[in-house]
Amino acid sequence: MKRYFILLIFLFSIASVTTAQTTVSGTVTDEFTHEALSGVVISVADSGSTNTVLGKTNDAGKFEITSPPNQLLRFSIIGYTSRMIKNN
Repeated sequence: MKRYFILLIFLFSIASVTTAQTTVSGTVTDEFTHEALSGVVISVADSGSTNTVLGKTNDAGKFEITSPPNQLLRFSIIGYTSRMIKNN
């Protein structure tokens, strides 16, 4: 049975007027143990057949990525069910 993980994403969004990009940062942890998850891949969920990877979490489960506003982001790691979150 795959374990679920919860995304504790602290959105410190900073919209850049010139590039129309948003900075998203946060921490990914296990839903039950609350341990930080290292190596979680963050990608664009609605990119069709291509997998546009934006980044991954570090050893402390932290990440910081830049993406267009209102983008659906996928957080995935082996052994867990992927989660999708909209970048507002």
